[in-house]
Amino acid sequence: MEDSTGERQRIGSISKQGSRLLRFLLVEAGQVAVRRDQDLSRVYRRVLLRRGHATAKVAVGRRLLVRAFKLRDEIDYPEFQRRGVAARSSRRPRRL
Repeated sequence: MEDSTGERQRIGSISKQGSRLLRFLLVEAGQVAVRRDQDLSRVYRRVLLRRGHATAKVAVGRRLLVRAFKLRDEIDYPEFQRRGVAARSSRRPRRL
């Protein structure tokens, strides 16, 4: 889903457009990934507390899709994680 205004482009949530089968498979894969990947498990728990079980499953499915999209650059998974850690550490700290 895209929300664009002027020069700014924001790519957002999973919409109900597109393949229902793909959305279903992303959520199914997300449920397995939460048990095996510590980062995705953390995302799931964080969203679960704020938004509930169904939204947390979709959020993890979206994260998996983003990871798959980024992995198309033919890098291995440890390199992908290393780049993610570097990107997170370069961000400004959040205000509480």
